[in-house]
Amino acid sequence: MNRSLLSAGGIRSTEARTGWQSNMRRWSNSMGQRSNSMSQRGYSTGQKLGVLMMNMGGPRTQDDVGPFLRGIFADRDILKLPLQDVLGKFIAWRRIDKIKQQYAQIGGGSPIERWTRTQGDGMVKLLDRASPATAPHQHYVGFRYTEPSIRQAVEHMLNDGIDHVIAFTQYQQYSGSTTGSNLNELWRVQRQLDPGARLRWSFIDRWGTHPKLIGAFADRVEAQVRQLPDHVRHTAPILFSAHSLPLNVVDRGDPYVAEVGGTVAYVVNELRRRGVTNPYRLTWQSA
Repeated sequence: MNRSLLSAGGIRSTEARTGWQSNMRRWSNSMGQRSNSMSQRGYSTGQKLGVLMMNMGGPRTQDDVGPFLRGIFADRDILKLPLQDVLGKFIAWRRIDKIKQQYAQIGGGSPIERWTRTQGDGMVKLLDRASPATAPHQHYVGFRYTEPSIRQAVEHMLNDGIDHVIAFTQYQQYSGSTTGSNLNELWRVQRQLDPGARLRWSFIDRWGTHPKLIGAFADRVEAQVRQLPDHVRHTAPILFSAHSLPLNVVDRGDPYVAEVGGTVAYVVNELRRRGVTNPYRLTWQSA
């Protein structure tokens, strides 16, 4: 993985980002306003504000596993295959039984929708208290590969009369294969459902070094370290684990590896400030 770390170090203006950035520029021009990659404060009192919580999603039931996998392997923001419509479906078909077994071990489906809605409920309550001038706030869940889809979320926002939307990725670190794919799909859906650009948009596309996130990670790690026996309490290694990316995605400059490393660095700095000096490693899943 050293090659991946070196390849990704700090590189941002690359193929992995240019697709959705180009879409955002065209989107911004069509709305006649300037668009940022981070949340704007362009809304005003009296407008209805919605928060779109974007993620990849997960199969609700065993029957949803097939469509979920086919959606992933059809997505050219994740991987580009020759004859993708055919080969992607074949790869998904080969993996369905294995993935079904894995989901069966946790009850048959993914809990991601339930937890996203739980987080959304808590988030809008905090927003209502923090910004009563723009209350009541409403959250919407939009998944890339399963329902509720991004299309369904935008339809609901239009039907609810929302004026301003904050598109809030649930991926803490940016990757063209995750947040980038969600934003590309959102751009396509918006052009189809809202060609007149009634909805105004702001974007939160990464938050991997937010102080609250860093503090939460540090709290959990510190609590576990303090429970270790005395003879290993200061020497047991701390393993940070994150999902990996295909090396060809990293090599073209996707910033994900570097941004995960940044999150780890901030957490470790906070732990050091608290007197936790254990050695640590960043490890990768599915590599």
